[in-house]
Amino acid sequence: MGHTYWGNNLDSMWGIFTDFLEAPLLIKWENYEIAVENIGSYAEKLLDTFLELAKESRI
Repeated sequence: MGHTYWGNNLDSMWGIFTDFLEAPLLIKWENYEIAVENIGSYAEKLLDTFLELAKESRI
């Protein structure tokens, strides 16, 4: 049985990136400031998660 990711949270996203995607992967986030305006601190948490994935060379 395969994994099911439906937590709709950063832990689920982390699992998808680490279990299913292969490095190298380029993520280009345009208009980050607009995301911050719309989703506030969650945008910052999302950016932190992307940076942590990159630091661990997983993306």
